[in-house]
Amino acid sequence: MSTEIQDFLTNALTYINLLDQSLNHCQKVLIEENPHLKLEKIKARLVSLPEADGVFIKYPSCCDVNKLISFNGTVTKTCSPRLLESIQNFKCDKCSFIFGVDIDYTYRELFMKPSRCPNKDCQSDKFKLVNSEKNLKLNSKDYQEIKVQEKLDMYSAGSVPRSVVVILENDLVDCCKPGDDVTINAVVVRRWSRLVNDMRCDLDLILHANYLKVNNEDQIQINITKEKEKMFSEFWKKYEKRPLTARNIILSSYCPQLYGMYIVKLAVCLVLAGGVSRNDSSGTRVRGESHLLLVGDPGTGKSQFLKYANKIVPKSILTTGIGSSSAGLTASASREGGIWHLEAGALVLADGGICCVDEFNCMKEQEKMSMLEAMEQQSISVAKAGIVCKLRTQCSVLAACNPKGPYDSNQPVTVNLAMSSPLLSRFDIILLLLDTPNKEWDHLASTFLLEGVDLLRKNQSSECKPWDFDHLRLYLNYVKSFEPTLSRSANIVLQTYYQIQRKSDERNAARTTVRMLESLIRLSQAHAKLMMRNEVLVMDTIVAITLNECSINRTSSFGNVNILHTSFPKDAEVEYKSQVNLVLSHLGLVEILEEEIRHVENNYEPFCSNSSSNTNMSMHNFDIISQMVGEVPSQNFTTSFKDTCEKKRKLDQSSVLEDTGNKLEESMLKKKRVYDQIRQESKQDLNSSVQVEKNFSLNSQLKSQHSVKLSQTINVNSLNFNDDDLKLDDD
Repeated sequence: MSTEIQDFLTNALTYINLLDQSLNHCQKVLIEENPHLKLEKIKARLVSLPEADGVFIKYPSCCDVNKLISFNGTVTKTCSPRLLESIQNFKCDKCSFIFGVDIDYTYRELFMKPSRCPNKDCQSDKFKLVNSEKNLKLNSKDYQEIKVQEKLDMYSAGSVPRSVVVILENDLVDCCKPGDDVTINAVVVRRWSRLVNDMRCDLDLILHANYLKVNNEDQIQINITKEKEKMFSEFWKKYEKRPLTARNIILSSYCPQLYGMYIVKLAVCLVLAGGVSRNDSSGTRVRGESHLLLVGDPGTGKSQFLKYANKIVPKSILTTGIGSSSAGLTASASREGGIWHLEAGALVLADGGICCVDEFNCMKEQEKMSMLEAMEQQSISVAKAGIVCKLRTQCSVLAACNPKGPYDSNQPVTVNLAMSSPLLSRFDIILLLLDTPNKEWDHLASTFLLEGVDLLRKNQSSECKPWDFDHLRLYLNYVKSFEPTLSRSANIVLQTYYQIQRKSDERNAARTTVRMLESLIRLSQAHAKLMMRNEVLVMDTIVAITLNECSINRTSSFGNVNILHTSFPKDAEVEYKSQVNLVLSHLGLVEILEEEIRHVENNYEPFCSNSSSNTNMSMHNFDIISQMVGEVPSQNFTTSFKDTCEKKRKLDQSSVLEDTGNKLEESMLKKKRVYDQIRQESKQDLNSSVQVEKNFSLNSQLKSQHSVKLSQTINVNSLNFNDDDLKLDDD
């Protein structure tokens, strides 16, 4: 850096005043030549500062006094703009001498009353303030003070973020609001408090701003180099034949200290990737940020997911429900020095990032209701102490809580969580993590924690090694810039699934709304981003539907899944093929099913060609497909004509009906009731058993006993059950 530039940065205030005087002189010359020309006050603004040491700093210090610096931060507090006189005129009571006093930013009161009359022949200490209307118009300017906090990703965990007061003048006034990310070029100034006898004088550092820029539109907070982009492209090119295996490598890199939890890691990564926001025909913004709520027993790793997300996202806020108020989450108005200030809360500060709220159920009802507008409309309307404004809260909410007591599946979700239905409907996914006893899963988890060995993927190759933290952080922030669009097949799948959910007899009217369809679109777009694509395919919609089925605030159509006991599949492509067959066959989309199966068989290759290497998987089926197909309700989907004929044929073979018409319908209802009773009793007996061999013997006894009971109910002489008619979970 040259000596001239160094001198300019060191004595910036003097040079800026010279620039302002030169511009004012030019302005007067122009007005004299053109009397009809109206020009406002011209000020010199230094926009681009040189890349030199000591210019771009994290936080100003005493060494930076009177220097021109560039500071990045987040606005946390703003006060109302006010009119300020740059010069005040005083008149001496003794000699009537009139003199002016300029504003001095080194004093907290801005103006320091002179101690003596500047007239050498007078030296009086009594003055009075005289300001004519003409001088007041010429010497007045807009003035505002804001408080800027250092960037959230600059300070380490456990440290208190530092804030600095910034002075804005003239055209810089009211150009930002709480929650905005700003870049400020300013001069560091000392500010002294009023001198009082026998009291210590306080000294603060403030910034006298010369230029301010709002950076809210900058989506990516981390600089991605061309080398990193090329590395990510080569990674997907390497796994072109196994894209889902590559995706699972990324998912396994999230919270690697937690074993399994495949569905939870998938849901969290989709929330971090985010969807695509859009504006409808009326100009209303439809949010692209997804919200996730983790509900479960203590010790299931919920807080670990929140802390990991707080580290990955550059702009993130981590708070707890028990230590947050409605003002702390949204915004508050405080009075300081007779002036009202507007302070931003956690949701406003997390604008453009993610807000993690632990112990979400510990918040009071008032705090929960204050989040309704912030989560759906992505804004907060403030009308406090005469301050009326609207603040942006375009962030994802990742929350975790415990049930009110032991989770009762017979009770609604609102009762188990003690939350209102409008608040729960704003979460795209609500995952239930119940710590149910399972000997095999406990053996797998304990072996992984103690020995660091995954028994289900013991023979996994080294190329499937998870990414490190920095690599994962760069990738998740890089894919946010993608804006995938829905393909025609993806539109049909989502539309059909939504219509069938609306027609379901067991649907919850408060949950199955247009909001659910928007959630499916956001999750599909997020999965396409995670796969680094610009188009949403059928694969993305299948994953979104699967997560929707796993959510407890939706109507389950493919059976229940134990979210906590879900492991990563050995072969992701084979699992996806089964998943496509399960979902699209129930939706009745035969053409899309055949096309997708053909696409999988022609373009994808299985990860494990040798089936004998999968011996460890025989212990238990912890993959999502095995849990979904265990019990599929029969009335949630409208079946095709072929399926209806097949069910009728089985019914004719298993029973001999005495009458037709109404008796046929009555007998089918009776048979369904007995089936439900058999399932319920068999589940209770199976949960109390310990050994697998006893389970098989118990199931056979139950089948024989209830066959007699069913035949007596519908007046059938001979009735035989097979495994398809009676679905008992032998696991």
